[in-house]
Amino acid sequence: NDSRMREIMQYILANLDHEISLNDLADIVSLNASYLSALFKKETGMTYTEYVMFCRLEKAKELLADTGKSIAEIADAVGYHDTRHFSKLFTRNIGLKPSEYRKLYS
Repeated sequence: NDSRMREIMQYILANLDHEISLNDLADIVSLNASYLSALFKKETGMTYTEYVMFCRLEKAKELLADTGKSIAEIADAVGYHDTRHFSKLFTRNIGLKPSEYRKLYS
């Protein structure tokens, strides 16, 4: 299970800009989606969806601080193709608007 979880986590990080379904991921590691969902929660303390969002927002924070990319480009790079939705999600979870985060941490 450890190697499967590492493979899953690496896959998620490498594909943040794409839609990543639990079923597709389960197929990649040859597990039942329900079992993978339970395993994910047990191993990470987060649901699969929460983990993907966490990874996307962490990558967005990194890009905001370290690049000159626009917020729309960053949103797209982490799998959110609607910039307004990305900004609302970022603000709700991080506590700052993406532009405010960039000013504080770049």
